[in-house]
Amino acid sequence: MPDNFSTHLHYYVLLSLFALLFLLQIWAMIKIKLMLQRVLDIYKRMQQIAAMSKSGLIAEGELQPSRQAGVNYKRICEWCRHRETFLDPSGKGVFVYRCGLSKHRIKLNDSCPQFEFDPQRAPI
Repeated sequence: MPDNFSTHLHYYVLLSLFALLFLLQIWAMIKIKLMLQRVLDIYKRMQQIAAMSKSGLIAEGELQPSRQAGVNYKRICEWCRHRETFLDPSGKGVFVYRCGLSKHRIKLNDSCPQFEFDPQRAPI
């Protein structure tokens, strides 16, 4: 009788492990699907930005006022492609910023003639 009980117990344990693994696979597939949907959404947004640059809404490194949102981005370091961000070692602030071209320390509202608009830094 004890041998029969232990054999059935092994079957139940194996069956429950297979069921658990099956549920984990379903959960992983759902997570992968959601991640792929997010990547596709980001790709569509990037395509829209590329279409805007071809149509002239983004010209010479500056985003022109949008007809839909009415937003106009200034030619400042906050939106510049060359801005580099670092953690502040002095602890006074969280971040410090540096121009990637001149290597000088900058503030986000500074502007310069080497400005190049970076659509990835702009809020969408």
